[in-house]
Amino acid sequence: MTAAPARPHGEQPLLEEREAARAVAQQEFDQRVPQALRNRRGQFSTPPALAVSMLELARRLLGGGGPVRFLDPALGTGVFFYALRKVYSEAVISTALGFEIDRALASVSSQLWGPLGLEVRPRDFTLAPAPSRDQDKPNLIACNPPYVRHHHLDQHVKSRLKRSAHELGFAVNGLAGLYTYFLLLSDRWLARGGGAVWVVPAEFLDVNYGSELRRYLASTVTTHVIHRFSPEDVQFSDALVTSVVVVFSNSPPSPAHEVTFSWGSNLLRPAGSRHIPAAELLGRTKWGPLFRSAHAHGSKPAKYTLADLFHIKRGLATGANDFFILEESRARDLKLPRDFLRPILPSHRMIPSPIIQSEPDGFPRGLPRLVLLDCPLTPSEVSLRFPDLSAYLRLGEAKGLPARYLPRSRSPWYSQEDRPPAPILCTYMARRKTDGRAFRFFRNYSQATAGNVYLLLYPQAWLEAASRVDGSLLDRIFEYLQHAQGVEEAGRVYGGGLNKIEPSELGSLEVSEALIHAVRSVRLRL
Repeated sequence: MTAAPARPHGEQPLLEEREAARAVAQQEFDQRVPQALRNRRGQFSTPPALAVSMLELARRLLGGGGPVRFLDPALGTGVFFYALRKVYSEAVISTALGFEIDRALASVSSQLWGPLGLEVRPRDFTLAPAPSRDQDKPNLIACNPPYVRHHHLDQHVKSRLKRSAHELGFAVNGLAGLYTYFLLLSDRWLARGGGAVWVVPAEFLDVNYGSELRRYLASTVTTHVIHRFSPEDVQFSDALVTSVVVVFSNSPPSPAHEVTFSWGSNLLRPAGSRHIPAAELLGRTKWGPLFRSAHAHGSKPAKYTLADLFHIKRGLATGANDFFILEESRARDLKLPRDFLRPILPSHRMIPSPIIQSEPDGFPRGLPRLVLLDCPLTPSEVSLRFPDLSAYLRLGEAKGLPARYLPRSRSPWYSQEDRPPAPILCTYMARRKTDGRAFRFFRNYSQATAGNVYLLLYPQAWLEAASRVDGSLLDRIFEYLQHAQGVEEAGRVYGGGLNKIEPSELGSLEVSEALIHAVRSVRLRL
C-alpha cells in the first residue's frame, strides 16, 4: 500500500452514532457477564481512543492508498472497524472481515457494522481456513487478541493450537497464552507485503514462553515499531496488564533494518524511542530492558552475577495458607505437636526493618509468631501417635484440601516443600516506592522460613564456606543489594506499575567489581 492522505476530519454522524451505540452495547455486556468470566475468556474491550491511535499509526507506517482488505481476528463489538472507518478513507476500503467466537458480541457487531460493509463470522479464528490466493488475503490486520492465560485453555484446544503453530514453524511453549497463537496463526492470513497492528501484553518481551513470538517479530516479518505504554498507564480498565503495540509488515527484514522501540503514554507522540537492528534482537533473551536503557546493548558482561553467589528459589507455596499457617497461640490451643511446626515469616508489609533479628527460640523478633504445619508422617501414624493433629487434618479433609492442586501433588498432602531459613530474602512482587525502588531485601537472622511472596537466597557451597571464614561477608553482600542498581530492570512490570521478579531474573543481576573483589579475597583464604 502506498501512502495516502488521511481522510478529512469532518462530521461523520452515522459512524459516530453507531460507535455510541457500540459503547453502550459493550457496557451492557460487561455488566451482564461477570468480570471473572470475562477474565477467563480474555474479553477485554479495546478503548476507542487506543484503537484509533493504532490504526493511525498503521496508516502512517504502512500507507493508506488502498485497496485495503481489513481483518480483525477477535472482533468483539467492532471497535477496530470503527477505527478503520475513522482513519482510512471509505473509498480505499475494499473488504472488511471480522471473527468473533462469542455469538452475542458477533450479533452486536453484525447489526452495527454490517450495513457499513463489515462481514462478521461468528466462529473461532484459529479454526478458520485462510484464503489460498494471496490477492484474496487481507493486507491490513488490526487486533486485540483474547488474553487467555495458558491454564484457562482446554488441554485439547492447547494441543491443537500448538500443532497449528508447529505447522507454521513455531514451537510454542505450553505456558504461552492464547494471544500468542492468534498473532502467529494470523501469518497464514496476511497477504505478502501487507501490514498488521496488534496490542498484546508486554510480558512476551521477557518471559521464556515469549521466545517464539520474539523470533517471529525479529526474523520472519519486518517489525516497524514496538511501543510499550507506561506501566502505570493501564490501557484496559478491567485488566492490570502493561500493554505493547506492535506494527509489522509481512516480509522478511532487510539486513540493515532497525526496529523502533518507543515508550510512553501516547502511542503517536512517544516519550522516547531508540532503534535496534533486527539482527541484534535475535541474540537477546529479553527485550524489556531496551525500553529502559539507552546503553543496554554493547555492554561488557559481568564476571559474576548473583546466581554465581546464591541458589535462588521461590518461597514455599502451601496451597492453603489459612489452614497450614497459624498463629503460634492457636496452634498451641489446638495442641498441634511442636515437632511439626516451623516458624514462618509474615508478609513483607508487616516487616518494618530490613534486618530480621531472632529470638532465642528462632522466631523473628518483634514480628507475629506464625508457624507452618509440616508433617512427614502417614495418616495412620498421625492417627496413632497424635490424635489432636489427626483431628485438625480431618478439618482440612472436610474442606477438600487434599484435592487441591498443590496438596495433592505432595505425599502426604500436609507435608511442605523443603525451604530452610534463608539468610537473605527478596520480595517477589511489589510496586515502586517513593525512592524509586520496588523490591526489598531482608537480612534474616531468624530460623523462619518464608512463603512464595519472597525469593530465598541460599549461598552457593563455596560462599557458605567463605562466610564461615569471614562472618561479615553475607552482611556486606546484603548491604550491596540494598543499593544495587538494575534490580527493577532485571524483572518485569505489569499494569498499574506492579513489578515482579523471578528467581532466574534476580540471578541475572550483575555483581559489581567491588563485591567480586571482596568475595575473591575471602576465597583466597580458603
